[in-house]
Amino acid sequence: MDIYFIRHGQTDWNAAGKMQGQTDIPLNETGIAEAINSKNKVDALVFDAAYSSTLRRAMHTAEIILGDNKHKLTHDHRLMERNYGIFEGEHYLEYEKMKSAHSSLFPEKGESREKFVERIKGFIDEKYHSHHSQSIIIFSHGGVYRALLSALFGLTWEQYKEYKIRNCELKHLRLSTGKAQLIVDGKVILEMPWAHKKQ
Repeated sequence: MDIYFIRHGQTDWNAAGKMQGQTDIPLNETGIAEAINSKNKVDALVFDAAYSSTLRRAMHTAEIILGDNKHKLTHDHRLMERNYGIFEGEHYLEYEKMKSAHSSLFPEKGESREKFVERIKGFIDEKYHSHHSQSIIIFSHGGVYRALLSALFGLTWEQYKEYKIRNCELKHLRLSTGKAQLIVDGKVILEMPWAHKKQ
């Protein structure tokens, strides 16, 4: 299964450096323009299904980019960003000051990293079962992309933090029997053994 992943366009909270999490912030004018400018690269792809987070910034990005193909779009709440609880709306530097070095940090009224990664892995296992020989495109969030890499490649906490994705940036991953690959410019840059959970 080929997975094409696109992060949503910019929001005012992105521009201000605020933690968004599951707070439902819409695209700003820059984000709308980013989505419009990303349409051509997605038009060149062949995919069988499209999935989006249920947050407005991801859904709007998907609708702009997919255009006439938006009938292929399915909204899935599992693709929402991590719930950062009381940290949502705070500047990300404040979050960095408050959190410990442990990956199990559980923000008050929020979601632990482990539960977050487990949520994304559940989505991927399900879609691999139904699309194992096909291609899908996902419109979601920066944290979801890192959680996806963590689920597929077993990243450590430090490695997990290093993988970032810009607004409306397109990434390509491939899952096949026994392995997961991250592909950049047609070249495999990361590969690990992988086995999906059977349905």
